[in-house]
Amino acid sequence: MKKKGVTIARIYVYSDNKASLHAVEKLGFALGGKVLMHHLNVKSGHYVDDIIFHKIL
Repeated sequence: MKKKGVTIARIYVYSDNKASLHAVEKLGFALGGKVLMHHLNVKSGHYVDDIIFHKIL
């Protein structure tokens, strides 16, 4: 991505996806923000946040 001129990578992860949250943090991404109550998880009946991560390349 750096060779193509991309300077920042961004990823969005749902707050109930613990495995992805752990992997993204382990890869060095930083918390950029949250969209609270992004959508309803129909299986659990709870609202899920959308967590935004970024990494400067």
